Parts: sequence; structure tokens; C-alpha cells
Amino acid sequence: MILIYFAMSAIIIIFTAVFKKYHIEYKKDIIKKEHPLRLFYGLCFFLTDIYAKIYRKRKPNGTEPFHSLKTKIQMLHPGKNISAVVYTSIARRLSASLAVFLFFMLAGASYSIGNLLTSDNNVTELSRPTDGSDSVTYTLVADTDETTELIDIDISKKMYEYSEIISLFDKYREDILSAMLGDNVSSEYITKPLNFPSSIGDEGISLSWQPENLSYIDLNGGLLYENISPEGTHTCIYITMKLEDVEATLMAGVILYPDTSDASSLIHTELMNYINENNNPYSATVLLPSSISGNDITFSLPENNNKLMFFPIGIFICIILFFAASKEINSKIKVRNSQMLSDYPEIVSKLLLLLNAGLNIRNAFKKIVDDYYKGLSSGDTPHYAYEELSITINSLNSGKSEATAYTDYGKRCGLMPYMKLGSILEQNLNKGVKEMRFHLNNEVKNAFQNYKAEIITKSKQAETKLILPMVFILVVIMVLIMVPSFMNI
Repeated sequence: MILIYFAMSAIIIIFTAVFKKYHIEYKKDIIKKEHPLRLFYGLCFFLTDIYAKIYRKRKPNGTEPFHSLKTKIQMLHPGKNISAVVYTSIARRLSASLAVFLFFMLAGASYSIGNLLTSDNNVTELSRPTDGSDSVTYTLVADTDETTELIDIDISKKMYEYSEIISLFDKYREDILSAMLGDNVSSEYITKPLNFPSSIGDEGISLSWQPENLSYIDLNGGLLYENISPEGTHTCIYITMKLEDVEATLMAGVILYPDTSDASSLIHTELMNYINENNNPYSATVLLPSSISGNDITFSLPENNNKLMFFPIGIFICIILFFAASKEINSKIKVRNSQMLSDYPEIVSKLLLLLNAGLNIRNAFKKIVDDYYKGLSSGDTPHYAYEELSITINSLNSGKSEATAYTDYGKRCGLMPYMKLGSILEQNLNKGVKEMRFHLNNEVKNAFQNYKAEIITKSKQAETKLILPMVFILVVIMVLIMVPSFMNI
């Protein structure tokens, strides 16, 4: 997995360097503070072009790629190079995903290297438990010349120099025998390792197990299949149960049969046999064999799968970041539409006032735009309705007809009041100023009525949002009043 992490990281870094100057003209006007990941923009521009080419091949007669995004960007950035803004917007989202993905790839590589440096894959000895538990289970990968097996080994705790006491109370006899069978069905047909629990009952009864013959059953309940007869081997197990100073001993008779169904059982049996014969029970570690049944064998701890988590988590977060960024654009569109609806009554009332003062529509719009830019400071938020109106004036100066320019103004704004205004101006250009004033006067009245209704709606929404804090304050006040009263009762 470490190679995958390094390969993915190297690909991103190399491609970022190769495409650093790709569409560099799109990065000239960006503000560096707002684009901290602009280093990845060249690669993002390249990926965007690749996607656009694939999209056009699959849908040659369909809409242009990023059509919806272009429409929204055009609303938010009137009069600017839409291609540059669209590519920058996509690069801003995509670069965040790339940066996060690169971070997770590098983190995964570091984690893998750390595991590689701090752990020796080949294991020659196992540590006995030091936390007070009776045994510890190790999962080992056993590699021989013929097979690779995953086996579980139970290593008992470090023993001390006192005799092992095996006890049993009669009332737990059946429970102990049932627990001892483990995966076996009957004590008269034992083919699987036996289960030797260390305690039983809610009274804290401790159990000790002692097979009659360690050549058939080891101290951990494992079966030594090589010594078991195919016709069945009779043996018994002495079980000691102890509670405080009371002890009882039970002898359980069993019939053992060999089980050669899987190689892991044979390796397990021979491994436990070697451990019991060649290791001191008083030592803190347990040595493992270098060969079993004449075959060389090596042991290793299973690979830690935690380092695999960086790849899927990185991809998942990248996808979330990329699509979550689209919500930011939608929220900006809502703010833009709300601002334009608020500016509409002012624009139509100024237009009507200037028409009554004797100016024509074109000059009236020019006066409105000039006044807007005169009152606009460097730190002020631009007003989209006036910016679109400025574009309309520029198009009129470039030779576009007034009817078309006013209609386009309404379409670019994308809101019903502005589209209606553009339609009124287009239809009444040739009908005279009197007819124009009549329609604009009605539009001013409707605009202020709609603006008033919008203000009332927003105030109700604000009141609704305040309900929860008000309820919380009410609860606090009630608690402050009632708690002292109850304390005096």
C-alpha cells in the first residue's frame, strides 16, 4: 500500500509542476488571499479542459459543458471574462479536493513508513501477557515452502512457582463440561481444540485445567493430532474449581480423533507442541520454531489494515468538498437576487423621475449609472442591478439597438421584475413618452408594494428564528424562579 500512496502523491506533484503555467492568463486577475491553493490551478484547468472535450464528444449537439455554472457566474460577475471566472471557480473547488487528497496520500505514506520502521515483520518470539490476564492470543501468518496459513495462538500468562490447583463445585459441573467442548458436539468425539475458560459463574470461581496426558492435549486445550489414533484416543482432563478456600476436583473423560481437514490445525498443533517442549514457563517470552515437519517456516504479524484507511477517507472528503462548494455559489445567487429585488424600486423610481425631467430612456439610464459609480466607494459591495445596467449602456454605445439592449438587460438579470421592465421599455419605445410614463408609474407602485411585502416576509422569518432563543430564555427564567421556591419547601 505504501507504493500506492507514493505513486498517487508523485503523480499529483509532478502534474502540478508540469501544468503550472497552463492557462496562466486565467490567474492574472485573481486575488492571492482568496486563492491560497492557486499552485494547483494549472492542473485543475487542464483537468477541466479534458472533461469539456469528453463532454463535447459524448454530446456533440447538446448544451455546452458547465452551462448551468456559466449562467450563475455570469449573474455574479457581470461584464467580466466568463471563461476565466468559470475556470477559476472550478479550479478553486477542485484544488481543495486535490490538496486534501494529497494530504491523505502523504499521511498514509508516512503512517506506512512508521509501521515499517517500528515493527519487525519476522517474529521469532512472542511476549507473554503482562497485564494480569491469563492468556493472550496472537494471530500469526505462517509461511512454509508449501502453504501460507493464518493461525491463532494462545500464549498463557507467566507462571510462578506454586502448584496449579484445579477445582470444581458440583453445581457447575454441567456448565464446565459444556464450556470445555468448545466447537465440539460431544465429549465422545473431540476433533477440534478444547476450550479452557479461566473462570465460571457470577461468584468469581476460578478454573484450572490439567490434561492427563500432555502428548494428546496441551495446557491451552489444543489437540496434538500427530499422537492421536484414527480409531480414537481415550484420555481425561482434571478440572480444579476454587472459590476462596474451597476446592473441588472433577475428572472429565474425552475421546479424541484426528482432524486433518485444514493445514492451520496441523501447524497450530505442532507449534504449540514446540512451545510447550522448548520454552520455560517462567520466562517472559516464548521462542517460535524455525521449521515444522521438516519444512522451513517463518512467522509474521498480520499487516495492519489501518494504513488502508487514508485512501478511501481522502477520496470521500475530496468528493464532499467539491460538491459542497456548489452550495456556496447557490447561496451567492440568492444574495444577489435579494439585493436586486431590493434595488428594483429605486431604479424604476429614478427612471420615472428622470423621464419626467425631460431625459430620454438612454440618457436616464446613463445618469443612473453615473450616479451609482460616483457614490460607490472602493470597499462597497457592488450592486448587480446597476452593474448590469452599466453593461447595457456599453452595448448601446457599441451600436446595439435600444429594444434589444433593454430586453437583454431583463434576461441577464433573470428576475421577473427586471424582465417586465425590459419588456415595457421595448414595447413603448415607439409609443411616446406619455405611454411610457403611465406604465412606469404603475410599475413603481407595484415595485414598492412588492418591496413592502418582502420586508414583512423577512421580518416574520426573523421572528420565527427568534422563537427558539426566546423559549430557551423562558425556560431559564422559570428555573431561576422555581428552584429557590422548591428549595424553601
